[in-house]
Amino acid sequence: MRFPTKATILAAALCVAPCIASAITLNFGDSIQSDFASTGVMSYYNVADGINATLTSDSSFVSGNASKNGSVDDDIRVNTKAGTVNLTLSLFDSTVGDGFQSLYDPGVDYDWTLAFYDIDGYDPTGTWYETVTVYADAASELTYTVTETTALDVTSGSGFATFSAADAPAVKGQNGLNGELTADQSSVAAIIGISNTSVLDFSFTIVDNRDPNNSSRNLLIDGGNISLASATVTTPIAPVPLPAAGLLMIAAMATMGVASRRSRKS
Repeated sequence: MRFPTKATILAAALCVAPCIASAITLNFGDSIQSDFASTGVMSYYNVADGINATLTSDSSFVSGNASKNGSVDDDIRVNTKAGTVNLTLSLFDSTVGDGFQSLYDPGVDYDWTLAFYDIDGYDPTGTWYETVTVYADAASELTYTVTETTALDVTSGSGFATFSAADAPAVKGQNGLNGELTADQSSVAAIIGISNTSVLDFSFTIVDNRDPNNSSRNLLIDGGNISLASATVTTPIAPVPLPAAGLLMIAAMATMGVASRRSRKS
């Protein structure tokens, strides 16, 4: 009868201590959702394993280039003309119902970090520029990060932060990051952090003091990452049982050891 080896016991222990990913990357693909301005809903499937998402607006709006609404290079893209659009980004448990019935909840504390970029201006005179305001409810902590040399004017208060490009130049970014943010793109970007919520409300405003019916502008959102507070779950295991013959052998060896010690004493 063979005894279980040390490797077998170690493998058994590892198998009952499954790991949960400590960071989940959200990718929104490349899609055209040209009816967003009229329907007010964009749906994103499988942005991560088990997670769907929607971007909704509270009313219809005018888009200067409807084909720009959707996503590009794994990031969300919104295109609108002058005015304000109030938007909500929500994450859902894709395994429940049709995948949009239950909000995402990993069952542990978590942080959601995402980036708004391409918040820029047309010229540094304040003639044409963009503004983004991000909101958090009372139960969710809101943080933001900008570069030390940001071109954005930042105003924050209880539960909100506003990023205005009134004094910022135009920066190319409407086609996605295509890798890392450049220095110019970083100057008109804001990284947002919220905790224990799968819903983020924000508004996107285009101020056009020349001609409100002129061409439209884009806002890009990197869906970012979800970081779980608990990286692993450990389940206790029972000892690997020895075969009956093995138990008899151990008992026999123990008896022999006692007899040997007695013989040495005598």
